[in-house]
Amino acid sequence: MLGLDTELKQTRFYQEIAEEERQEGRNKGRKEESVALLTRQLRRKFGLQLELKAALQKMPGLELEELEDLADELLDFKSVSDLQIWLNLPRHGNQSILNAQMLNIRKLFCLRQADTFDSAA
Repeated sequence: MLGLDTELKQTRFYQEIAEEERQEGRNKGRKEESVALLTRQLRRKFGLQLELKAALQKMPGLELEELEDLADELLDFKSVSDLQIWLNLPRHGNQSILNAQMLNIRKLFCLRQADTFDSAA
């Protein structure tokens, strides 16, 4: 019985499955660490707000690649509403669509800032 178990572990099929399991475990760990780090960064940036708490609850549902994108984008967020908008953007695996939508949001934000500046002057 012990010999059969050892032989099974040496098969290519078993080793491929074991490698896939290890990779899934690594990805799960990376995702958990990404969520934890982003949570810390967003709390530091925006403080403890009810809106932020609600937005943070959506983060575990994101894919690892989306969390990495969020890490880049959060540097440009000015408020929790920017985060909420980003989280509500449709994601279809096409990064160019997401980038185009983010660009449009940034343009609208800049226009809103300019209008605020003009009315204050």
